[in-house]
Amino acid sequence: KMKASLIAVTVSCASVASGVNAQNLCRKFSANNRLDCEFLYDLYESTNGESWTNNTGWNTASSFCDWFGVTCSEDGTRVNTTELPSNGLQGTIPASVVNTQLWGFDISGNGITGPLPPVMPTTIWGMNFGNNLFSGSIPETFGKLTNLQLLGLPNNSLVGSIPPTLVGLTDLRVIDVSDNSLTGVQDSSICSLVENLEHCFAQENDFTCPLPDCLSSDCSATCS
Repeated sequence: KMKASLIAVTVSCASVASGVNAQNLCRKFSANNRLDCEFLYDLYESTNGESWTNNTGWNTASSFCDWFGVTCSEDGTRVNTTELPSNGLQGTIPASVVNTQLWGFDISGNGITGPLPPVMPTTIWGMNFGNNLFSGSIPETFGKLTNLQLLGLPNNSLVGSIPPTLVGLTDLRVIDVSDNSLTGVQDSSICSLVENLEHCFAQENDFTCPLPDCLSSDCSATCS
């Protein structure tokens, strides 16, 4: 029990230290939004930023708008997009992403592990998490992202069903869940989502028959 307690204290202290480091760093970028800065710091730390292919400006440039892969609002206060595809990220997405007002988040083609983040900022319209090492299921909470237009999750290790909550994403135009280990959908209501899509990809999964016709005809899904 003492060993377990010491481990818990160590982890807790490390977490507190990380938070303090983020706050200290972000004081230097007083013109930028603190929460956005702390998310970017957390992302750098949780994905081994020192080993990224390109980390130009990260934690050093005078504004996070000058950090590689980051674009900002016109007034330079908020992060609009973070685009780091195929950039050698290894690790997990920090929970602090929910504190941002991101429009676009592209971390495709990296080595991101763990479950998909259950809570994302409701401002998000584009998420490209394809070609990583994500596991677990697609969060039902993604159905609350009513501004979402693009959801890219191909070539991961996702399991379970396509959540019916996605039906509420009336602005969604592109969804790609191909090359995972998904096993099905809960009911045919998913077809009301599919009929509004411009592109739908669901091939190379482990779907169990029967499937709604829309998935096979419009999304190239097969079942067995």
